[in-house]
Amino acid sequence: MVDIDNSEEIWNKGKRLLINGTSLFSRGPKVSVDGVAPKYSDSADGCYFKDVDNNPFLDYGMGVGSILLGWNYITEEIIPFLTSGTNLSLLSPHEVELAETISHNIPSCQRMKFLSSGSEVTETAVRIARAFTERDVVIRDEYHGWMSWCSPLPGGVPKCYYDLTIVQPEQDIEKYKELLDTHDVACVILEPMKSFDTTKENRSLFLNQLKNECKKHGTLLIFDEVACGYRFDIGGAQKYFNVFPDVSAFGKSVANGFPLSFVGTTEEIGNEVEDKIFISSTFGGNPLSIGACIETTKIVSEYNVPKKLGEFGKNFKDSLNKISKENDMLEYISITGLPNRLAWNCKDWDIRSLLMQEFVNRNIFFTWEIKNSFSHKEDELSYTIEKFEEIIKICKKAIKNNTVLEQIKGKPIRPIL
Repeated sequence: MVDIDNSEEIWNKGKRLLINGTSLFSRGPKVSVDGVAPKYSDSADGCYFKDVDNNPFLDYGMGVGSILLGWNYITEEIIPFLTSGTNLSLLSPHEVELAETISHNIPSCQRMKFLSSGSEVTETAVRIARAFTERDVVIRDEYHGWMSWCSPLPGGVPKCYYDLTIVQPEQDIEKYKELLDTHDVACVILEPMKSFDTTKENRSLFLNQLKNECKKHGTLLIFDEVACGYRFDIGGAQKYFNVFPDVSAFGKSVANGFPLSFVGTTEEIGNEVEDKIFISSTFGGNPLSIGACIETTKIVSEYNVPKKLGEFGKNFKDSLNKISKENDMLEYISITGLPNRLAWNCKDWDIRSLLMQEFVNRNIFFTWEIKNSFSHKEDELSYTIEKFEEIIKICKKAIKNNTVLEQIKGKPIRPIL
């Protein structure tokens, strides 16, 4: 086990001061084995970080997926944006520069708004749809942030918000047809791709069918691209699948870890709602984050980063699933998803906990999904494969002997909600 004494000491103070002990659940102790995994990081570079106990880790969390290129990848490039003054009193001309680039790369984003977080842009996207359609009902798939219309917990949320939201997480066009036929729906919001197994062709077909059904009912289609975005294509997952929504919400990796998100829509919709909605943010469009997005976009385009991420992801998935199959463990531990968005498929949370614990013990850190970056190369993949070959045997033996829980040295991982 790695030494995490400093992490635990800081946590014991922090959990008394911070609600839930963290401002982001996906960064808190529930994403790994509490008592075994570190809770605080001190520094990072490329695809590695050091925790506050000076333990180095190969990271597959990458800032909850926000670090697309690698830590410090654009540090020098953004210094001019930093030293010229952050969050100035007037608009930054770089906003226009970036908007021109985005509208060129993402055809559905003809008019846009810059904000800071993913929750802000999904909220803005839904508000645009409600203003344009003059309807209130929202159909969503699963998680889209912490706003009232999709909060995972009911505390502080008026019941009427829940009454206006319909949850439909399945890739089932017939269920969407039924809902659109029986409700006056403002918008359908979903992620163009999540980390489940399908083919590009099947997902494209479903998204096209959904787009046609929305158009038939006068309902706007929103793609939540916060987690997908540049990971699939410089034009987003929508370009990868060749299905373009009415409204798009981008965030996370578009600025390589700097707080920037943007919502984009067609010229028709943007013109219609411009004087009907009020979206205004002090930190929306701040020059530092705008500059980070400009530089990230350049690199993603120049080096075809999504292609490289996909190649790594395919090798990762194929290699680990092969090892799991050879050990008769595929039913317990496997990798699922398209190459650009992968996740662990462990239906048993105790087995998942043992798996994550053993990776931590070998200085490899995972969270919910597998977020490789442009900085993950062949050496990182080889090391991960080597350690997985050791870990899968530990998990197999524990399952056979019914000692999985006994071998977990901290609190087993459980769903956050």
